[in-house]
Amino acid sequence: MPWPAGEKLTYRATWQGMVAGQLQLEAQPLEQGWSFKGRMNPQGVGVLLGYSLELDSQVGADLFITRYRKLLTEPFKGQTRLEVALRDNGLEATLTYPGGAKGGWRSATREALDDLSVIYYIRVHPGAQSVRLVQFPRVIEGRLENLGKNREGLLGYRFVQADTVVEVWYADDPQRTPVRIVYGRDLGRVEASLVATSQSGSH
Repeated sequence: MPWPAGEKLTYRATWQGMVAGQLQLEAQPLEQGWSFKGRMNPQGVGVLLGYSLELDSQVGADLFITRYRKLLTEPFKGQTRLEVALRDNGLEATLTYPGGAKGGWRSATREALDDLSVIYYIRVHPGAQSVRLVQFPRVIEGRLENLGKNREGLLGYRFVQADTVVEVWYADDPQRTPVRIVYGRDLGRVEASLVATSQSGSH
């Protein structure tokens, strides 16, 4: 893999051009796969509006989901919780909506990514043509658009399907570090720019 065990990436996140918080991503090896964690620590407008995000992703050696948890707290809405597990017959999801109502879905697919693991998957598979992403209502599949290089020399990729938008720009080097990440569009657009890299145990 192009990233080291214990890699930690820290980003400055903005919403509508205003500081929303600090996003931290971490990758730790498992016996057969990886554990990815993402945390948004609210700052500035993120504190004022009550926005936060927690992502926990466990994947196999192929980087597809085995377990996934997403906690999203949105302004004026509250917290939505998604928990996904890979079963014998495919993926099974449990949803908890703001207010406590529950729901869920099942999908026969066994090869899906999430908002976090897709960032690492593209680091390994830059030539991927399409991906399946786990979202709150269902698994969605769409084309992965190669955006080429920008003026900073970063390599960009974008996934757009219905209301889901994920855009990632990588350094053009062997590590392919994700330098800029964009989630959502219009009023929901959150942009994260890399400010620091480190490894567990490093000083």
